[in-house]
Amino acid sequence: MKKTLFCIGLGAGVMYLMDPELGEIRRSMLRDKLSGRLPKTTDAVAAKADAVHAKVEDMAAHIDEKAAEVITTAGEHADDTLSGAISDADDKLSDAADDLADTADDAVDKLK
Repeated sequence: MKKTLFCIGLGAGVMYLMDPELGEIRRSMLRDKLSGRLPKTTDAVAAKADAVHAKVEDMAAHIDEKAAEVITTAGEHADDTLSGAISDADDKLSDAADDLADTADDAVDKLK
């Protein structure tokens, strides 16, 4: 139904502009109206494009900043985790060395 109404309206508009008696005058008037609006439309589109471009640049800078923060935080966390793991391994190695020393002392005592 909407498509049919659209086609009827489009046909009426084409007939209005292509009228053999007044169509040329109507087309000329339409051309004058549209050509006067083109520079304003072009300027408005260019201004909007500049605003969008600036917004995208701001968002990109913000993303770069946040990514740097995440990388720094991850690096610090990795350093802390690695330090903790090394400390735990050192403690376990010391405990194992102490156990080995105790076992060796016991073995020497038994041999006496």
